[in-house]
Amino acid sequence: MNFVNAPLIARERGIEVKEMKSPDSGDFHNMLVIKVRANGKESAVYGTLYGKKEPRIIRVDSFPVEIIPEGIMLYIHNKDRPGVIGNIGTLLGKNNINIARMHFGRESAAGMAISVVSVDAEVDAGLLDEIRELPNIISVRLIRL
Repeated sequence: MNFVNAPLIARERGIEVKEMKSPDSGDFHNMLVIKVRANGKESAVYGTLYGKKEPRIIRVDSFPVEIIPEGIMLYIHNKDRPGVIGNIGTLLGKNNINIARMHFGRESAAGMAISVVSVDAEVDAGLLDEIRELPNIISVRLIRL
């Protein structure tokens, strides 16, 4: 896929692509928004480039974040409570999984939050289940880029 054939491939896959320009881009010179509608729900991911080569995810739905999108990541939806970060780190450490980066976003203090943990090794289904069982964890998804 390249810039020339990407629109055709998107259409073939049923993906609608819209380019919109606005004089009010907020804090960013450019921003890409990907919206997905499925099963009656909509989700949106907002991205930008820092400089010319450094992509960042800057918002996921209602959560402001700054995520470097690369490698193996755990996308965790959790309650914003003390101990969540420590519990995740401790469990990964006990399983000899090194954390490369951790990114966090929350709607409000003590509200709902997301934690995105980039790791240096594969995370198996059993460990994902253990993370799901930690206090204040709502859901966990494994993302490979």
